[in-house]
Amino acid sequence: MRYTILKKWNKISGKEKWLFFESFVYSLWVPFMSLLPLKFYYPILGKRGEKLVVSLESDQTIILNIKTTLSRCRKYLPWSRKCLIQAIIAKLMLKKRKIGAIMYLGVAKKNDQLKAHAWVVCNDIIVTGAGGYSQFSPVEWFV
Repeated sequence: MRYTILKKWNKISGKEKWLFFESFVYSLWVPFMSLLPLKFYYPILGKRGEKLVVSLESDQTIILNIKTTLSRCRKYLPWSRKCLIQAIIAKLMLKKRKIGAIMYLGVAKKNDQLKAHAWVVCNDIIVTGAGGYSQFSPVEWFV
């Protein structure tokens, strides 16, 4: 098992290793941040309610690298599997690179219970939260 992980680690580029390290660091403190009410981290997430985001085509590879890195994090770091945590990390990583993205918070009613989901979209690429996002109605979004 360990040998396989090390073999995979050696195959990825230095840039991807750095992205993984960055997402690892974010994943250590973002779960604690999510214990606070949402209004406390509005400034980090961006402006509420606006939807106009245009990113450059050159950002496409960076966006896809971040998406891949976050899926690796989800696989190897058990505490970073929640959609809200993933979405906040994605938003922070994209914001650091000055790439515009929209983070959606949505709800759905299933079996008389409300379910919540968070996902990030950038240049029509769903960076995080792709699994089942279409079943949720957006109630809040951050640019």
